[in-house]
Formats: sequence, C-alpha cells, structure tokens
Amino acid sequence: MARIRSVKPEFWIDEKLAAATSRDARLVYVGLWNLADEHSRLRGSAAYIKGQLFPYDDDLTPATLGRLVDELEQVGAVQRYAVDDEGYIYLPKLARHQRLEPDKVPSRLPPPPFEVDRPEPDPDRSARRTDESASDAEDHALLYVAGSREHVAGSRDTRGAARTQTSAAFDEFWSIYPRREAKAAARKAWDKAIKRADPADICAGAKRYRDQPGRDPKFTAHAATWLNADRWADEPQSGSVVAIRAGPQQSTTDRRVGDAFALAEHYREIDGS
Repeated sequence: MARIRSVKPEFWIDEKLAAATSRDARLVYVGLWNLADEHSRLRGSAAYIKGQLFPYDDDLTPATLGRLVDELEQVGAVQRYAVDDEGYIYLPKLARHQRLEPDKVPSRLPPPPFEVDRPEPDPDRSARRTDESASDAEDHALLYVAGSREHVAGSRDTRGAARTQTSAAFDEFWSIYPRREAKAAARKAWDKAIKRADPADICAGAKRYRDQPGRDPKFTAHAATWLNADRWADEPQSGSVVAIRAGPQQSTTDRRVGDAFALAEHYREIDGS
C-alpha cells in the first residue's frame, strides 16, 4: 500500500546525489519512499516497483528499473536483501528524515538479516544543520514529512479534542447565562473572549451576573454584548437600580424610558456582534 510522503526542496539541488546517480534513479528513489512501510521496507521486485511507480511508461522495462535501483544501492540509498528467495529493499536513510512509527504499525514484510541502525526522528535537526559536514548533504536533502497518515490523523484528533473542549466550555457558559438569545452571536463573542480570559473566570462572572440581586430579565444584556464588554470582570453589586425602574410602581413615563433603553441596547448588541 502506497503511503503519503513529502520531499524537501533541498533534495532537487543535492549536488552529491546528482553527481552519483542519474535523474531517473533519483526519481525512482522518491517513488520508493511512497512504497516503503513504517519499517523502511518494501518489496524488491523490479516488476512490482515498475508497476507501482510507472504503470503507463511502456518504454521503461523492469530490467531498466533494476539498473536504476543498482545506482541507488551503490551510493547507499537502498539496501537489497532476500528472505526465502523473495527480494526486498530496505531504505536506511528513511528513519532519519521521516516520522515513522514502527512500534505501532507492524510490518508485513520480513526484516533484513543485517543489523539495522534505526535512529530516532530528530525534530531539532534543522537547528543543527549548520554544524553538519558536507558529506552529510544527501542525508538532509532527502525528505521530512510532518507525519505519516497516522501522524496526520493524530494531529486531527488533537484539533478535534481542542474544539470539543472549547464547545463544552461554551455550553457550560450558555447554561449559566440568564438570557439565552442569539446563540450564534454569543458563540462568536465567546471565541474572542476566551482569548482574553480563562473560561472558568468568564463562567464565574456569568453566575454572579445571573444571581445579582434585583436583576430584571427585561434589562438583562444579551450574552454577546456581555462578553464583548468583558462584563465577567464587573464588581459584584448588592442592589440594582434596574429593580426600581422595573418595579410594579413604575409610571407610564418610566416604563417608556425603560423600553427605549432596552431597544437601544438591543441595536447596540446587533452592531457589536
């Protein structure tokens, strides 16, 4: 099964490798990365490699492809071996530049009979590149990928977990906040607010606002407005002017003023969300 790999730009300007191998051999080398498993092994049959990498190139025969692999073997880029009369290829450089997971993904191919020196992937390698000798030019001109399919899936899982955690925190805030209207605008404001404050502090402030004595639902701010104004940082209030304004003894004028105040706040929330 072919695997996704990436090629570093330096590969194409590696003078050492270019001087020692032909252009077609270097192209085959890139293709072998796709065929190699997490243990740097692949089937060594020239017919198999030709069929996987160049199925539509009738001018390239398995014999010709075998000679290209010979070039790569002469410079140490590949190592051939046989088990039970079956040929295989091992890529000794692959583990240095690829985040492989041989311990997590078993190989279906037999291991090479020779001792394998498998260095650990080196994430700080680029920082030490200036200290490498010129003889290692081929080594750092190969490939480095952010991860195999397993790593890509892992990074997606990590991002998904972060989104789930953020969503759960917002759901907690939404369950606490006393006015549950315009949820989409509230979520947008929440995503900005948690960059300025800890979600736990925001939820604690929402509880204080919800339990504020005399708070009238009619004059409760929309969640988006409350978040955009950093209201979670407000000092706790022991009483409320709004309670007097909204009391049963309000005059007609007071009620009209209160209605106008609520309408103005509503439009201010729309403009700010």
